[in-house]
Amino acid sequence: MLTEDQKAHYEKVRNIAQEEMEAFDREIATELGRIKKRLLELQENKKAVKQIFDGASTRLGLDLSPPLREINLSDLKRPVDQPSFVGEPTEAAHSRFTAAT
Repeated sequence: MLTEDQKAHYEKVRNIAQEEMEAFDREIATELGRIKKRLLELQENKKAVKQIFDGASTRLGLDLSPPLREINLSDLKRPVDQPSFVGEPTEAAHSRFTAAT
């Protein structure tokens, strides 16, 4: 059984902890909003560059790039060095990007 002082102490600690958790939730929501906005900007830029790439490929008579894979927050667990094209090797390893000898 808790004394009145102990009970008051734990209620105060609990209230402070709850306020801190709520503050973290607000901060997390703010950061996620900022990150989502930036990811959308990057994805749109990537789509624009893909159009340029595909246009140049068409003019050269080369195959178009595979479809772009949409990035979402679950992809943040994926290592950075994996390709962003579906089923496409990294650009450095692709024959389209190697220098002619």
